[in-house]
Amino acid sequence: MPVVVRGTEEQLALIGSLTPQIMALARVDRVTPLRDGGRPGVAASAVVEGVEVFLPLEGLIDVDEERARLVREADKLLHDLEATRRKLRNQDFLKKARPDVVEREHQRLAQLEETLGKLKRAQESLRGANV
Repeated sequence: MPVVVRGTEEQLALIGSLTPQIMALARVDRVTPLRDGGRPGVAASAVVEGVEVFLPLEGLIDVDEERARLVREADKLLHDLEATRRKLRNQDFLKKARPDVVEREHQRLAQLEETLGKLKRAQESLRGANV
């Protein structure tokens, strides 16, 4: 089974240098980088450290099950996102926490928002797909 990855040039370069190990450990026959912003048609997807990983599943999966999985993942992410936003709105937290802790929460918020956007794009790609 092939794997398609989308990320920054730096992330794709790292993945490129690790392709033989990824192929052996993940038991995939090909790792293809996406640089054009597109994505495979029907594909399972995950976001790992900001990198989107796609498994092209044309004809291999239950699309409804994949849609449900993406909804569960997005729901969990929304819960984490709201908890982080609440923390950053809490004046007591902002006054008492060390600056590096506050900065880390801001970075976490940005990462969660980015991941949620990617999950929403994955959900959009499955709309209307019937496998």
